[in-house]
Amino acid sequence: MPATIAARRPSTLTERLRRRLADRDITLLLATGSPPSPPPLDGPVIRVEQPADLARALRPPHRAEAAASLLLSLSDLDRAVDARLELSGTWEAKALRGHGALACAVLVHHQLRQREDQPHESERPRAPRLVLDLRTPEGGPHHAARRLLLPGTQLYLDPRATETFARTVTTPLPRPLTVAQARHLHTCLGWAGAPLSL
Repeated sequence: MPATIAARRPSTLTERLRRRLADRDITLLLATGSPPSPPPLDGPVIRVEQPADLARALRPPHRAEAAASLLLSLSDLDRAVDARLELSGTWEAKALRGHGALACAVLVHHQLRQREDQPHESERPRAPRLVLDLRTPEGGPHHAARRLLLPGTQLYLDPRATETFARTVTTPLPRPLTVAQARHLHTCLGWAGAPLSL
């Protein structure tokens, strides 16, 4: 096929999304196989599924000298936080359901960026890379994914969910949740009985 014809062929939504995310220094990772393979990451991976894991995962030194990848499972984090909110039983607490993982991801990203801005000594371990697992048990992207387009992160999705995600990410790309908004959520979650260990 002539190159000129191939060049005129429209790109898929996934390819367009990948390019647009790259402009914001965000990498799109796709799961493969069934059950889905783990994300293709180099070096050690620290998986965070419970809010109690956050402080330990962020505490240096990390497991290896090479920079680790910090993999936040958003669905697991939301389930853990929402269960604590349900126990509280108040309508204010229940109104916060589905916001725990969003606050965690933004605050972890902020902490890691602050660490990157500090001068590194040769023996000091580098800050881990933040990977956001946007997959849900239902197969679609996490409901807060549009607010988590954070620079320097990697987004892990099922291939079947990427086109759905691409359709929801309109032009221009949505702004992520701000650190101030995430801190407010952090305070509200603590007050409602579901504190984040950050």
